[in-house]
Amino acid sequence: MTNGETELDDSSVRVQSKEFYCLMVRAGAKDSKLLYEDVFKEYYEWGETLRLQGLPASELGPRLLPCTVTHTPDLKGAWFLCNCGGGCKTKK
Repeated sequence: MTNGETELDDSSVRVQSKEFYCLMVRAGAKDSKLLYEDVFKEYYEWGETLRLQGLPASELGPRLLPCTVTHTPDLKGAWFLCNCGGGCKTKK
């Protein structure tokens, strides 16, 4: 093995990259449609701006070019965002 290599296969070693990043937003609130429309609205709008324009250069680093942005809510969040679903556990 050379310097930096491990016994793991190559696909599990390179989990960090300057080309991939993950942002997480947490809200300590009851899960509701209002939460997604009001609290997370800014997050989704920022993601759309990032997709279309990227980020300008700053003292923190160089300009970030436009990129693919994927939002991955849980199933209930997806129902709220698409305004459908959610019929589970409504009847005995």
